[in-house]
Amino acid sequence: MATILARYVDWILLATRPVWAVLMERTGLSRSSVAKWIAWLHAHDLLGAVTRGSLPQYRPGTHGGTVDDGRGAVAAEYVLTIPTPSDADVTDEVDGPVEETRTPSGSPPRGEPLALRAREAQTRPGGANTAPPSRTWSLAATVGSKTDALAAAEALRAASLDLRRISARHVRHLLTPFFAAGWTASDVLHALDHRTDGAPWPYAGMARRVPGWTRHRLAPWLDASGRPLPSKSQRMAAAAVDQRARQRAWREELEAQHARSLGGPRIFAPRMPRAEALAPAPAPATRPTAPTQAYRDARAALNARLAARP
Repeated sequence: MATILARYVDWILLATRPVWAVLMERTGLSRSSVAKWIAWLHAHDLLGAVTRGSLPQYRPGTHGGTVDDGRGAVAAEYVLTIPTPSDADVTDEVDGPVEETRTPSGSPPRGEPLALRAREAQTRPGGANTAPPSRTWSLAATVGSKTDALAAAEALRAASLDLRRISARHVRHLLTPFFAAGWTASDVLHALDHRTDGAPWPYAGMARRVPGWTRHRLAPWLDASGRPLPSKSQRMAAAAVDQRARQRAWREELEAQHARSLGGPRIFAPRMPRAEALAPAPAPATRPTAPTQAYRDARAALNARLAARP
């Protein structure tokens, strides 16, 4: 699997993005087996995900595929990595059978030595950094108190593999000025992965020192006085306000043009209530009419014939 991924590497971006259909064709494996091996490479730090594959109907912001974001089907993009000597004690055996009937939902467990190191890290002084994260905070919510900031930090640890290696309190300490400036957890994740112009940071593997890496990634998002710049969500909100203001000005100019051409403002009829507009039209009332002269003549002739009968 790693060999096939290496054959499709872009040596400029240093990333590989073959679709799963190609992987299945080249390896002769089923879809579940391809998923198993990719999960195994992820679990052993031999493969990193730069961009996750997605379809328009499942991507956020497309309303189930009804809104075209112009991206189409996005293929997953990976980078191959070289394990460090500290990972040499990880077992090379694949846990469980290779052929499965479904795509595995998680990574296979690692070898026992790594699990022992994880338990030792939790029991050493300051080992709270390795506590499992939990996401009980919305990534799109703003922070209003220290408790909210701690919950947002936990959500960030659940979403970021790098931030997961330090404690939630440490994450909150690093992000205090950004939370105070109205940033959301989603804004922080965007700033960690993108520069201020929207260009993504190149993938360089797992961060060696998470606090320094975090400060380095967030430094471009600070002004000369050290205050956070407007975040992605704040920029989008300001752009939406500006768009609505320009639309309102456009409508006012259009009304002024109509007023000049018609000699006054346009007057529209009052709108009907929705229930009244959708109600069926009432049947027209019919009134009885007097019989015509032809009907009277025919009736008189019929009565004369009836009277002439014996």
